[in-house]
Amino acid sequence: MKSWRAVAVVLVLAAAGFLVSCDAGGDGAPGADVTGRVVPSGEGSPGGATGGSSPHSYEISGAKALDVRNENGSVRITVGSGPMSVTETLEYGAVKPATRHRVEGGTLRLVGSGCGNSRPCKVDYVVRVPPATPVTVRVDNGEVEADGVTGAVDLGTGNGSVTGTALGARRASLTSENGTVEATFAVAPQEVTTTTENGMVTVTVPPGTAYDVRARTGVGMRQVSVPTDPSSSRRITATTENGMVTVQTG
Repeated sequence: MKSWRAVAVVLVLAAAGFLVSCDAGGDGAPGADVTGRVVPSGEGSPGGATGGSSPHSYEISGAKALDVRNENGSVRITVGSGPMSVTETLEYGAVKPATRHRVEGGTLRLVGSGCGNSRPCKVDYVVRVPPATPVTVRVDNGEVEADGVTGAVDLGTGNGSVTGTALGARRASLTSENGTVEATFAVAPQEVTTTTENGMVTVTVPPGTAYDVRARTGVGMRQVSVPTDPSSSRRITATTENGMVTVQTG
């Protein structure tokens, strides 16, 4: 009798173990893992990839200038009516980059942080500013673009291209350590500085105005086709260590 009871107990325990195994998510459906802990969406086993892409848009009223500091990712500036509008798009893996924004002394300050050694990791900004807004951008790794900006422009990146199109700024500075630099003006500027260490530099201005042009390249061609006058109050500086330098009308 005792032996039959022992066999029955073993069978009951085996059946219970089978049911627990099935209830622990063996069919691959989301839910609790084998420890009973609920796994958040996007979380996998240790070493698994997580993250995604997350766009976020908002408007800021009352700001008169823009300052962007971004570790990784592109920054694009456009011009339009109304308050400043910002769209942040985050792309990340195991670690999500942080973004911050605040208005300080009339300047909207945007900051995009990195993710340590986690990859991918970037914050792409698209910012619309009112006409005549001064713009400053600094990026460690990423492209910088400004289209139609009429306020003072100061754009820089460590790695990536810097492009200004249809600019109406009297003063503009566009710099890169590694990447092409292009600046095209809709109206004659007062002072332009365009520099890179590795890459081409191209400055295009409307015809009919003479400039004090200072164009230099360490290795590459130098082409200047705008009217030049060393005594002119309008100055264009275009330099690169490796690449072609072009200052032209168009």
